Amino acid sequence: MENVFLNRKNFILVFFLVSFGALAESGTVWDLDNMQKQRVLYEAKAALNKAKAEAEIKDYGATSQANPSTVAGISGVSTSQADALPQLVKISGKNAVLSMQDGNTTSVTAGQLLPGGRWQVLSIGLGGVKVKNISTQSIQVIN
Repeated sequence: MENVFLNRKNFILVFFLVSFGALAESGTVWDLDNMQKQRVLYEAKAALNKAKAEAEIKDYGATSQANPSTVAGISGVSTSQADALPQLVKISGKNAVLSMQDGNTTSVTAGQLLPGGRWQVLSIGLGGVKVKNISTQSIQVIN
């Protein structure tokens, strides 16, 4: 009788450990959403730190130089800003929220053109947002 009790006790212990291990590895959509929010927060902090470092490096007391995107007093968008990809904020099903270079956010679905008309959204998935440059036909993933 004592042997049967020990076998049950061992079985319960093994079952508990296996169950705990299985539960520890499984994740939920909620966990994915929280991880994505943390990633966006860390990227924003990194961008802020980078901007602060660049501001400290610049010498504002130096003589001003002409902006390469300004010609005869008319300001335009430089090609590097126009080709810059937006940042991914959130993926929600078949929609994605992107943060544009000007600070605005926009919600997009597959097939839409991003503001500015240079990039088209090809697909949205867990790996990120796949976009195609209309002029160069190059494909990139925003994640």
